[in-house]
Amino acid sequence: MEAGSLILNAVEQELVVALVAEVRFVVVGGAAVQFHGHLRPRKDLDILAEPSPNNAQKLVAALESLGMSVPPETEACLAKPGKGKQLPLKGVHAGIEFLTLIGGVGFDEALAGADRSNELGRSIPVLSKAHLIATKKLRGEPGDLDDIRILENRVTE
Repeated sequence: MEAGSLILNAVEQELVVALVAEVRFVVVGGAAVQFHGHLRPRKDLDILAEPSPNNAQKLVAALESLGMSVPPETEACLAKPGKGKQLPLKGVHAGIEFLTLIGGVGFDEALAGADRSNELGRSIPVLSKAHLIATKKLRGEPGDLDDIRILENRVTE
C-alpha cells in the first residue's frame, strides 16, 4: 500500500486519535486526496463512519469525551446510511463532517481496502486511492475532476 501522511491540525489529530480506539471509520474527502499526494487546500475533515447503532453510540461517546456538545438527533442519524451529517460543532471543532454513505464504495469495502496513516502512534484508516478516484468520478464536480486527473497521473512510490 502507498505510504502517505495525513495533514491534520491539532484538533483533527486529537479527534482521529479519539475515534480510532473504538469507532469504525475511514478518512475520506480532501484529507484523503492530500494523503495520496495532491497537496491542495481543503475546507473540512470528512469522515466516513460505519452506519450502525453500536458505532454511532461509540462515535458520539468519543466526541463527548473531547468536550464536544453533540445534538441528540446525531446518534440516530449516524446509525443508518444516509447522505451525511455535518455536525453543528462550534469553535475549534467546526469543519468536521461525518458521512455514513459515499458513492462508489460501501463502508466495509472502504475499510477493508483502506491505506493507513500513522498519527500520534495510531494507525488511521484512509480511503484507498482507487476508491477515492471512483467516488470522485461518480460526483463529477469540477474540483473532483481536477483531483482525479492529478491522482491518476501520480506514480505510486
